Amino acid sequence: MAIIWKPLTLLFLVLASNAVDYPDYWPQLRRSVQSFNKLLDYMLQSRTGSVVGDMILGVVLARGQLAVMKEHLLQSPTTKKKLSDLATISLLQNKCEEIFQKYMPIRIEDKREAYNLIMDHVIKEELWEVDYPITVGKLRELPKKSVIKKRPNGKPPKLTKRQVLAFLFSGHPSEMESDNCISLLISPTKCGTSNKCWDIMSNKDEKIHGYPLTHRLLYLQIARQLECENRVEFSHIQESIKDLCSDILVEQNKIVELGIPKGFRDLFLEQITLCGIEGFAEFLNPLYVDTILPLQTPSGCFADEISDSWLDALNVAPSGNRVKRDDGSLEEDGCTMHITGLATSFLALSIRSIVEFWNPLIHIPSVVEN
Repeated sequence: MAIIWKPLTLLFLVLASNAVDYPDYWPQLRRSVQSFNKLLDYMLQSRTGSVVGDMILGVVLARGQLAVMKEHLLQSPTTKKKLSDLATISLLQNKCEEIFQKYMPIRIEDKREAYNLIMDHVIKEELWEVDYPITVGKLRELPKKSVIKKRPNGKPPKLTKRQVLAFLFSGHPSEMESDNCISLLISPTKCGTSNKCWDIMSNKDEKIHGYPLTHRLLYLQIARQLECENRVEFSHIQESIKDLCSDILVEQNKIVELGIPKGFRDLFLEQITLCGIEGFAEFLNPLYVDTILPLQTPSGCFADEISDSWLDALNVAPSGNRVKRDDGSLEEDGCTMHITGLATSFLALSIRSIVEFWNPLIHIPSVVEN
């Protein structure tokens, strides 16, 4: 915990004092660019016959952040350094667009109309060029004391299966509830909802942890991107998004204190992606790169290294409704489509946050630069 967060604390002090002695973060930036390019090449060369929508969404979100970076670079004074940066970002963005064109025709179809509505109307490149400045200090402060009680040897506790389940899947919405509520934003009328959906998505009395919390956030983000803020239910949407990311930050901090163990890394990346595109720097620690990149396999895709089959079984509630959608196996080195898609957006966000916030003086390496 101290190893990860201490550099952030120091940088916040640097920024507060208006100093210009930025931390380096060159190793993290260089490795992020190389890893990102390797991952995109893997997707372009992969012969998989079908892909899950979540993987395509990860590519779309990554492409959106690259488009934002490109626009920022174009607005900057033209220098040799900026032209070099622009070339790298343009190359990566073009690859994302090629992957989108490749994957959309082979996306997995679903018998449920709600899922197909989302694929047709939400997974769109132009919808996700989310351009919020990366800032720090807008979220509620984290608890000053650790909420994870360590063992006598100083190591994080080993969680029971019940504790893991409670951490990852407490509360609503389930995957099906989330899809149904998102689909109402699209049809039969734009920005529609129902009493049931609004009760699910806005219930502050329910104890909610893990994926249901990030799914509530995604629901509001989609509503905003569809320009639903004129509806009374969504009139305070930005404040609600900030509140959810404040809650998610507390949960992410717990995962960090646990050592970001296997089984939690998919959720960890989902938290970074959804709150990261909102510009909350607290989620964009450059040192997370050092934790996530070892999950990349030699082929280029990403794996969570989950070896316990019981965890997948927990994704299905007793009613038979999935709490979390099937991650989609890539059948290569234990990779899944869900975490691979999240890694795509994570790497794009890591690159943007380092060059625009953590060290604006640094240049973006080319994909062949060592």
